[in-house]
Amino acid sequence: MLDKLDKRLWQGVLCGSIRALEFAIRHFFGVTVSLLTAAIEPFPMPKNTLFTEANTVFQNEIDLIWKGNETFDVYEATVEERVNAVLQLERTT
Repeated sequence: MLDKLDKRLWQGVLCGSIRALEFAIRHFFGVTVSLLTAAIEPFPMPKNTLFTEANTVFQNEIDLIWKGNETFDVYEATVEERVNAVLQLERTT
């Protein structure tokens, strides 16, 4: 249920009030930011910032398991080893 402020905002927006539209955008953007901030945890970027490279290695290695060329139980350690090798590299500049 909309509170009185929300109803007045939308009435102003529907009537073509630019000020009401600007205020509504700021108001609802603020609400959205607070919801997203509360609900989403920070992205776990590796300290060397090579996430994309590590993810590419992971995808290539995990494909062998998906295609049935390797079993998860046997190949899991290899996948982890190869991804960690990328994550241990020095940070690029």
